[in-house]
This record gives sequence, C-alpha cells and structure tokens, in this order.
Amino acid sequence: MERINEINSRPDHDLAVSDLILLGMEESGLSLKDLAKKSGISKSTVSRYSRGQTKRFTIDTICDIGFALGIKPERMVMAALNELERRQQERRKSE
Repeated sequence: MERINEINSRPDHDLAVSDLILLGMEESGLSLKDLAKKSGISKSTVSRYSRGQTKRFTIDTICDIGFALGIKPERMVMAALNELERRQQERRKSE
C-alpha cells in the first residue's frame, strides 16, 4: 500500500484512471472478480475501466472502484479529468 499512500498524498501524479486501478489491484492483491465484488461494480465495467476502454467516466463508478482499492475519490476524479482534457487536446490538434 506504500505506492497507494504516495499517490493519495501527491495528487500531481499524472496517471490515468486505468493506471490507478491496475496499481491498486497490484498493491491490494485483488483480482478483477474480487474488485468487482468489493466495489459493487460489474466485472465487465471494472475490466473496461482497468483497460482504458471507456470514453465516459461516471463519478460514482470511479469513486466506488477507488474506495475499494484505498484510493481517494478526489484522486480518481482528478485522473479522469486529466484524461478527458488530454482527449480534448488531441481532438483540437487533429482539427
């Protein structure tokens, strides 16, 4: 849990939501199935989020996953906002 504590205390880390989930799973030893059960989120949704396969984040979902992993909700939300901002910047560049 050392890395999770570091991430929670330093919100300037530029990690994606999927990175936070994978790190949290590694640190906690939770499988995808375990995380789904602990967070109350379906396994397929947790899987999509952990692979970066979602275009739209819901605050409830990322916070529930974060709580289950010991990651502060504000850290999960900040990661989602950073990802959305990066996507917008990429779209602007391609226009």
